[in-house]
Amino acid sequence: ISKKQFPQVKYETLVNRMDVASHCGKMLSQSVAAMLAAWPDQVRSASFDPMANNDDDDGNNINQFVTIVASLSVRVLKELCTIATSVGQQGGLDDSTSNHCIMLVHNLLPSVCSLFRVLQGNYTVREMVFPFLQLYIKSPCINEHEAESILQLLFEHAIAPEQSTIDILGALAGGEVEERRSNNVSPALQPTGATAETTAGDALSCWVEQRRAVFTLIRLLYRRDGGELVYRHIALMVTQITDACGAYTDEDIGTVSQRLAQTIRAADAEGVIRYAYELCDSLRLDAAFKPLDSPITIVLMRLLHSNLCLYPHSAVHLALFELYDRCFQLFVQHKDATVDALLRQFLLLPCGIQNSSPKIRSRICYLFNHMTSLLKNQFQSHAPDVARALLATFEAQAEEQRQSGMAPRQSSGGYGLGNGGRATPRHTPSPHYLSAAEKCDLFEGIGILLSVSDVYMCNQLTNNVLGHIVGVTNEGQPADVVAHMIAEDISFLAYLAKGVGGADATKVPDSPPLGSSSNFSTIPNLSLPGSTGWTPNSPANRPLSEQSPVAIVFAEVAKTVIAILESYVQWSSTLRDRACLFMHQLINILNASAADFIVSFASFMFASIRSPTEFTKVVRVIDQFVSKTRGNGVAVLGPILLPQTSERLAACIRPVTDLRADFGIVSEQMREEVDVYKAYLGMLLNIASSSCSETFYFAETRNGVLGPAIELLINTIGTSAELGLSHIALQILGRMTQLWVCLTPEEYAKRNHPNYPPTGPDSLPLNVGEVAQIFSDLIFNDTVPRVLESFAAVDAATQTSPVKPSFDLKDGKNYLLVGELSVLLKALVMRSGEPGLYRLFESITNPQGKLSVPPSQQVSHTLCMQLKAECTSNATRPSVIAATKGSVQALLAEMQQMRMVVMQQGY
Repeated sequence: ISKKQFPQVKYETLVNRMDVASHCGKMLSQSVAAMLAAWPDQVRSASFDPMANNDDDDGNNINQFVTIVASLSVRVLKELCTIATSVGQQGGLDDSTSNHCIMLVHNLLPSVCSLFRVLQGNYTVREMVFPFLQLYIKSPCINEHEAESILQLLFEHAIAPEQSTIDILGALAGGEVEERRSNNVSPALQPTGATAETTAGDALSCWVEQRRAVFTLIRLLYRRDGGELVYRHIALMVTQITDACGAYTDEDIGTVSQRLAQTIRAADAEGVIRYAYELCDSLRLDAAFKPLDSPITIVLMRLLHSNLCLYPHSAVHLALFELYDRCFQLFVQHKDATVDALLRQFLLLPCGIQNSSPKIRSRICYLFNHMTSLLKNQFQSHAPDVARALLATFEAQAEEQRQSGMAPRQSSGGYGLGNGGRATPRHTPSPHYLSAAEKCDLFEGIGILLSVSDVYMCNQLTNNVLGHIVGVTNEGQPADVVAHMIAEDISFLAYLAKGVGGADATKVPDSPPLGSSSNFSTIPNLSLPGSTGWTPNSPANRPLSEQSPVAIVFAEVAKTVIAILESYVQWSSTLRDRACLFMHQLINILNASAADFIVSFASFMFASIRSPTEFTKVVRVIDQFVSKTRGNGVAVLGPILLPQTSERLAACIRPVTDLRADFGIVSEQMREEVDVYKAYLGMLLNIASSSCSETFYFAETRNGVLGPAIELLINTIGTSAELGLSHIALQILGRMTQLWVCLTPEEYAKRNHPNYPPTGPDSLPLNVGEVAQIFSDLIFNDTVPRVLESFAAVDAATQTSPVKPSFDLKDGKNYLLVGELSVLLKALVMRSGEPGLYRLFESITNPQGKLSVPPSQQVSHTLCMQLKAECTSNATRPSVIAATKGSVQALLAEMQQMRMVVMQQGY
């Protein structure tokens, strides 16, 4: 049969042989069944697993025989199905002939299905049969009875087989993939250099791929009739499992688990749950679960309220919680009937966060965190109970560790939140103890539930953790040991704050906040009067006493944590990392009220960091503070943080002028240094873009860092485009220019600060307008000429290459830099008006030695006129913007050409 033959020709080729083919198919399937009855071990070992031992000739012959039978039957069925669906096509069949083909398919299909059922694990057969089933399910040939048979067959293939050479369910439950029998891998089938572990992993991958393909075909059957058939089938399967399990009662858990293990196969229970999970992928869940009597709601309710959660196998537990997470809309639509059972399984039963499998327990803790974020409104009324259950679990495990001699330390805090010390435990910890990462997920989850009214439980949780931290610090151990021991506790507080910060911690309750009459200190709102970022009604600008009770609790926690970190942070890189994590989450909660803490944090962190990576983390914390406070953090950033950051940057890595990409290649060490500069420049860009440009005003008046900052930006612009730093520096200068450049201090004050100049005890030696004048002089007299000089640089001639420009104007990345330069020049003209235009022309044509070869006055005049035209017309017109870029490019091209001529003449 040729693929290019018309269906009528194919039919004529097949029809004369169809009776023989049908008879042979039935006879072959009967022969395989007979062989299975006579030699079951040989047939299954030869055909069930691709890595089974096929050293004997009989096994190889049987394997080849069944593969040929399946190949012949599937090819004939596929051709018949294609021919039967060709009615109405060119060269197609008429209705009567098509019906004949469909009848032949119906006759041969049961034989193939029975053959496929016998050879369930033969992956070669699977690769041939699955494509045909996909084609047949989509075709009009399939009838209701065949659809039911195929659905049952596919479901059987989704069950983990017991005859496989690996423990599939054990692997799904987080165990290692190991061979069940030794020396059962054929050398001929084992890859070169492969081990038993790698071949077992390949077998697991094959089975997982088979299950994925099975559920894809089941979804096709679901779409065939709107899901009626699949709903009936899954309801039957779930009913069989749940009836065998029984409804959940207060019966002894051990007794129930033992009974379930004797009556239900773990593979069947796990397969049914996965069946429901995959079916939910085809549903619009908000609509599917809304009616209480919908088929999928009934299925999920039976699983949720049965004893299946007590089955003693972790793979079943994982499948259940994955199903709950996928079908979270069930708990949204029917909160009263479902939430109690869900939380019981998560927190109180052995299937949940106390699971015996470490990998499954880790996944379940993550799912608890995820579902809490999805169902925080449904869980809200249970928040105190959830917090008490978690505290009880932590305390019980800590007490068990102490009694069994597993606790690595004894502390007066009594919280027992993990084995974070360096002391070696006397026994290996039990695998059912919660790890630090799992506790972090749980702390984040309970933090999500802590609304503004749950300040009592939040206070209790934080006090427990702080009590443990204080207890460890009072034990008298060496500082490096203490720092390592409290790192985990700081991460617990950080994740608790992360959960609280995600649940609108800045919301102010209608009623007076709890504890408002206490002696909580109010952190003043530090900001520059008249700053463009000043928004007094914003939650970020409210004083601490007006924020939520949870925010007040964390402000008190921060006082203790910052004091402890200042004493121990220099002793542990892990503690420094956790401290940055804690500050990120604290800023999310406190906003501008974190100003006092961020100053102390930056001071001792900059004094303690040991690597460029740690410097980057601290800079990102400051960057987040800028984003959250905007103009209200100016008074903190200017005199304190910005000078410290600049000083530490110079001491941490080499100057930016030493970063060179030789032949366009960036080394790994240089890439780390580039990441540091990107973080620092990103912070400066955020400051300049977030109405915080007055930060440089404070920095200049008290520390004189404006000039060095501009110098760093100019040097950065001259770096290679491969480093990705030049465009950030140009953007920073552009943003600062849009707010700062002026001709006189009085003009700046008139434009930006109606209350200028500031008076009183906070008045500074230089006023805002004078600093703006300093910035203007730096931009016109120094920055613009030096930027043009760096872009017009020329490489000297060598023995192998002539003189050529260092900055290729035809390169795409460099063209983007030309665009940023045009934006900077436009900002200069827009900000300073007609006088600034003349001053720009003067700085280009008469740069006072800053340009080795200045451009001609004609090209400079053309550029200035184009900038003036763009500023006075519709600046968003692409043609105008492109013309300005073209003028800048022409200026740079002339400068490059003139420098090349001068250099060639010099040689």
